[in-house]
Amino acid sequence: MARRHPGSALAWFNLGNTVQEQGRHQEAADLFRHAIALEPAMADAHNNLGRALHQLERFEEAENAYRRCLVVQPDYATGYCNLASVLIDRGRFAEAASVCEQALPRFSGSAELQLQLGSARTHQGMLASALEAFRAAADAAPDNPRALWACGYTLIRTGKETEGLQWLERALALQPDSSEYRSALSTLLLSLGKLQAGWREHEWRAARRSALADNPNLSLAKALPDSLSGLRICLLREQGLGDELFFLRFAPLLKAQGAEITYLANAKIASLLERVPALDRVIAGNRPLPPADLNLLIGDLPWALGASDYAPPLALAALPDRLESMKQRLDALGPPPYLGLTWRAGTAPEQQRGADWSLHKALPLEPLGAALREADGTLIALQRNAETGEIGRLAERAGRPVHDLTAVNDDLESMLALLALIDDYIGVSNTNMHLRAAAGRSARVLVPQPPEWRWMATGDESPWFPGFRIYRQGVDGDWGEAMAKLGGDLRGG
Repeated sequence: MARRHPGSALAWFNLGNTVQEQGRHQEAADLFRHAIALEPAMADAHNNLGRALHQLERFEEAENAYRRCLVVQPDYATGYCNLASVLIDRGRFAEAASVCEQALPRFSGSAELQLQLGSARTHQGMLASALEAFRAAADAAPDNPRALWACGYTLIRTGKETEGLQWLERALALQPDSSEYRSALSTLLLSLGKLQAGWREHEWRAARRSALADNPNLSLAKALPDSLSGLRICLLREQGLGDELFFLRFAPLLKAQGAEITYLANAKIASLLERVPALDRVIAGNRPLPPADLNLLIGDLPWALGASDYAPPLALAALPDRLESMKQRLDALGPPPYLGLTWRAGTAPEQQRGADWSLHKALPLEPLGAALREADGTLIALQRNAETGEIGRLAERAGRPVHDLTAVNDDLESMLALLALIDDYIGVSNTNMHLRAAAGRSARVLVPQPPEWRWMATGDESPWFPGFRIYRQGVDGDWGEAMAKLGGDLRGG
């Protein structure tokens, strides 16, 4: 049709839609641009160009296309939804929420706008506000599984477990094989302490799907035979360093049943893990897998073992020479007690790509500094990749120096020793929190909303990290109460 009518914008637009449906997004984008060149006021072409670029993860270009769509046709509801979506993907959550709030008076019955608003608020940690939006979406589209799921998820995260699970059941009845919903269900169940049900759903997690996609010829076990005596098992890492350290707490249970264990470790922690008695062999990096009777992802260990209780953290002993070196560095900074500080972890939202979000946690520096103002001791920054000026801002608010030992993150043997020596550690969940637990020490963890499952849905402690004190962001996104509690506890010792 486009060849027969080369001057028809509609013909190029329709061809673009056909190509887009086939997943040929770059070709579709070129065709939509051709249609726009012929008819610049075609709002649908601008919108669909944005969708093609969005699929290609060219977020800035997609945003520009959606904005041009709304200039051409300001009453285009889908354009506002898509603009909010790409702003969320760019990590600009407040701006995305503002777009939705500006559009909703004109499109009050739009479930999609409410869903985008709820998503933006969730990313901001404003769960109470997000729940209002998700309820409105479910009212507008009572058979929309996304709306039902979002309501259920957020109800549970705001302490309404029974009602939330009912909403989740309705969503799963509509889409029982949704990997997104089943994976999220796993984390919800684990955060509620429903371990066996949570581990059963854990096989739906994105990391497992990625491992299978990346290694189509690799046979991955999900279950274990009745007898493990003499069985050669190769455990494969997944996700980040913290996840490796967390799930390896189950390796001693495997070893106790007589298995011979090889672990394929991230090179950054391989030397630490070589001292773990439960691991017979540690292979660093991406070297070829050794012969084995079973290959098993570490995230599958709890379900394969039938774990129904909270295994204690993996124990790691710091090297004597690193302990001595770190002790000397601490002595040079000032008197004890020594307080380590970390205020950010994970990949920043604006740096993420793809459909699966990686965890990102960040604390506001000013209230954190205020909470530290009356704490006794020497303050030490242990933040990985601290941004310019951050340590100075924290020190100014705390009213005293914050010493910079951030470079120790480059050597996790030294970091393990440092974390074993300091008197207290305050921050968000990160690799260092797992190392602190491995060293047999406690910490104070500030947990953003929605909480990561291993820190549980509610409570001041997590059974996964005995002795760790939890300070939670409010469901309205406010850190005030948590920071006030932290400051009071630090003053009280």
